[in-house]
Amino acid sequence: MTTAIFAHRGSSFHHAEQSRESFLAAIEEGADGIECDVRLTADGVAFCWHDRDLSRLTGSHQPISKVTSSELKSLEILDPADPLLGKKERRGTPISLEELAGIASEAKMRLLVETKHPVLAGSAIEEEVARIIRRFKIEIHLLSFSFTAISRAMRLMPEFEHVQLLQHSQLIPLAQSEIIGLDVELIRRDQTLVPSLIVKGKRLFVYTVNDDDEFRSLANQGVEGIITDIPAQAKRVLGYP
Repeated sequence: MTTAIFAHRGSSFHHAEQSRESFLAAIEEGADGIECDVRLTADGVAFCWHDRDLSRLTGSHQPISKVTSSELKSLEILDPADPLLGKKERRGTPISLEELAGIASEAKMRLLVETKHPVLAGSAIEEEVARIIRRFKIEIHLLSFSFTAISRAMRLMPEFEHVQLLQHSQLIPLAQSEIIGLDVELIRRDQTLVPSLIVKGKRLFVYTVNDDDEFRSLANQGVEGIITDIPAQAKRVLGYP
């Protein structure tokens, strides 16, 4: 089995996270799929956005739930430089999930969509994701830390395999999804975790991995998917075309 490489918020080391430019770069770099977070705007449009508000990437302190889709679309994403990680300042354009789904469908790429909870919209976010995905011939994995959201996704989109995200190994037995998404920090603390789960037949995605040695180790252990900010580098390290 070849480990799939998923672009975390697009190719987000070199491009503004969750921007149109970041997602297009991930496709150009040959990622196997694109990962994004989604939130609903004030007018109910699903946009690729991680934070509850706009402050980190636009300077505005408004919650995304209070901004219309047209207002958000008019803004520029400014992803600040991080000298410690060697990241330069990156700028980009906000993109809706519907736009991204069309791009991914045309590129024949898998889409990983993480829903955030708790949110004022409640179940509406999974319902909107399901509505959008029905319009496109595309394979989707819905991801969430919320067990309720994953149960909802399994009901709304039973034809797809979804991913229960976990930050604590004690919660692994509670996961009902087809795939478990593990924080790489868990694996760093317990080197036996991945092989013990693989032996039990568990299917694993690991996030967010940006280290060459960890790319090799996880792929060698049989992890099904790696979510990374640097998809081109991951593919190069693993010798993938």
